[in-house]
Amino acid sequence: MPSAPSWITQKDRATAVTLCCFIFCIYLLTASLTFISNDELFLFDTTESFSNRNTPYLNLTADLRWPGHTDVEPIQPLLSAPLYWTAMQFQEIGNAHATLLFNIIICMLWSGVLYLHLCALRVSRFTALSTTLIFAFTTIVWPYSKNFFREPLAGLMLSSAAYAVLRLRNSLNQSPYQILTSLLLVVAFSVLGILSKEAVIIGLPIVALQFATTDRLHLPPRQRRILLLVVVLIGLSLFLALYYYQSILNAAETRFQFINRIQSIVENNAGFGNAVAGFLFSPGKSLFVYSPVVLLSCITPFIKAKRKLEFVWPLLLIPAFVIVYALIRGDVWFGGLNWGPRYMVPITGLLMLPLSLLIEHAHTTKHKALITAICAFSAVGFLVQIGAVAVNPLQYYQMLDQTGVEGAAWVLGIWQPQYSAAIAHLQLLFSDAPFDFAWYAAAEQPLWTVAIALSLAAFFNAFFFRWQVSKTSITSAYILPIIGIGICAFVTAYTLTTIYVDSRYSGQRLDLQAMRLELEAQIDDNTLVALDGRQYMWFMMNYFKGKNPVYTIAENPADKLNGQPIVYKIGSIAYLDESNAVPGNIGLFAGQNNRERIAIVANNSQFDNANINSMEWWLHENFHLLSAKEFANDIRLVEVSATPIDESIASFRTTRERYQEIEAEFNNTFVFDERIALIGYDANPTPGIVAPGTILNISTVWEPFETIEESYVIATFLVNPQSQIEMQIDALPQNGFWPTSAWTPGDQIRHNVAFALSEEIAPGHYEIWTILYNQATGERLQVANAEGTSIRDHVVLFSVEVTR
Repeated sequence: MPSAPSWITQKDRATAVTLCCFIFCIYLLTASLTFISNDELFLFDTTESFSNRNTPYLNLTADLRWPGHTDVEPIQPLLSAPLYWTAMQFQEIGNAHATLLFNIIICMLWSGVLYLHLCALRVSRFTALSTTLIFAFTTIVWPYSKNFFREPLAGLMLSSAAYAVLRLRNSLNQSPYQILTSLLLVVAFSVLGILSKEAVIIGLPIVALQFATTDRLHLPPRQRRILLLVVVLIGLSLFLALYYYQSILNAAETRFQFINRIQSIVENNAGFGNAVAGFLFSPGKSLFVYSPVVLLSCITPFIKAKRKLEFVWPLLLIPAFVIVYALIRGDVWFGGLNWGPRYMVPITGLLMLPLSLLIEHAHTTKHKALITAICAFSAVGFLVQIGAVAVNPLQYYQMLDQTGVEGAAWVLGIWQPQYSAAIAHLQLLFSDAPFDFAWYAAAEQPLWTVAIALSLAAFFNAFFFRWQVSKTSITSAYILPIIGIGICAFVTAYTLTTIYVDSRYSGQRLDLQAMRLELEAQIDDNTLVALDGRQYMWFMMNYFKGKNPVYTIAENPADKLNGQPIVYKIGSIAYLDESNAVPGNIGLFAGQNNRERIAIVANNSQFDNANINSMEWWLHENFHLLSAKEFANDIRLVEVSATPIDESIASFRTTRERYQEIEAEFNNTFVFDERIALIGYDANPTPGIVAPGTILNISTVWEPFETIEESYVIATFLVNPQSQIEMQIDALPQNGFWPTSAWTPGDQIRHNVAFALSEEIAPGHYEIWTILYNQATGERLQVANAEGTSIRDHVVLFSVEVTR
């Protein structure tokens, strides 16, 4: 790569690295490393899929967006996947903790790009440093380093594209190699920006205006062709990327629908004025409230300064973004639950360019009024961001909910000054709200550590700033960057390992950790994991180290019995919520994607006086139990074979009708204790030759002759050629969901189990036995055949021949 323009020195580069390290440490100090919105969860879910399975499909958030086609742009999940992958290699680092470092890194790099851009514009080092620090700590960018929204990445790409355009403009009269390098950078950052967030399209034409900001630029035909080539390459690259992502991977189907966007503009013109007023003047969502120094940027066109056009062109981004978002988003112009005007975040970096010219002018002319204004607006902005980074936004929205006003977040929170987040967050902070810092909340550090950490940061800041504006040698210019990188690496590793046991992710629960470790040990690549509800979703997303897809099942209202008696028969309760197709399709998804097993993590016991685990019940009715273990009253781990009892089961909507119609393939009659009959069974694969690694699925069908008071356990054995028990599954009928104490004459109950043969199992003739025994006493029931002749205490169902 050719050298940067000559006005960017080695010390400038060293300064940029050191500055980024300092900003990273402050951002990490104030990081939350948790999520506040579903949009972030969708992005994280896509990241996990890219990292573990090279697909963009959702699974953890499947209950929110079934059948799991992601609707987010691809670049952020792709770029953050290495962070997730790195965390997966270490048991001591949380997956979500590490992935949420992404926006810290992005905002740090964004600051570095701004500094280099200012150096390329040949402002003083004092101005470049001051502007970058103001950007990093007094604008809306700082709070957005705490979350996983796309806007910081879009801002970095837009600013990088602007810097690349400046390089291209300045290299048009230089060597072809420099032109080509700058050209490729423009194309790369433009395409990556659009694929990060489609709104970058709004800013790119304005970024291109830099070509018109100098009177020294004379473009001969060759250079004009180069610029045309830039546009063509951007369009072609974007088309190919979108075609692959949307048409091949079936992702982001609602993104980049430009005709639909035009229709939205036509339909939303009625609320246009309200949205514009909100972006510019509302106390809850105004660009100028959450980044006060931007207001100073707007006065730059009125000062007398050389090369003013090179600095003030970014101001056109304000009306462009405000108008387009006001038209496209309409009534939801405010962007949902977030801090301030989220849609304006991407333009914040470029809006610092006019501010830098103002700072340069004030510094060189010693203009006291301007200096005072810059300091005052920066101080106010810093105070606003302190409230944002110190208090979790969800606490603010909870405060608004307590007002009792319907839609308080969009009424009071936007237009009433006393309810503005900029003010309310500070009120919450001074009313003893807990700090929203990961190292504090997760590790429960004492308050004095905050003061020490901030004091050290302030000291380093003063030392760094003093060093950079002083005259130092090139050799010494490399010392601080090396030290800074080392500090960043150490602090990051220490922080991630220190906060690993994070109560916000239920990481302190030893029973959950034991369940996770056993799940990781017993499952293989052919297992799909399902969470029965969202209770343990955060735990699994942060701690689960398997690459298996983990699906979250929508919580079912029918699980809450409200004191009603439990009825065990099929179809007696609406045991699956028919408004959500996720539960019934879990089994189908496993089969269609060659998953042989389903492991479910249940968040309550099988049933109690108030709840019933409908998803687990459904699995036991239709699939085959491999294992089940209870780690606590609210933690069960159940694994089933993904082979259904009948291939005609299409979804849960047909299960209830089909269940009683499915007849056993092999019919026989064995009577246990003259009260319970075994009337048939199904075997999949059918009796015969099987290979090691095969899963033997056995479904036995039972019918009581009378009401049963006792609770009996059905035990199924795999007996080896030496007449020894090779494998065994003991379980209540349907794993307790239809116990014998609830059987009545005429019921036909299926009990489904499976044996997963190991790859090392010895060849030979194996038999499958079944017995009934009393759960309380362990006594086996005697068995008679159809003619009433007693035949021991077990039934030999069938046999298989294991061969290699």
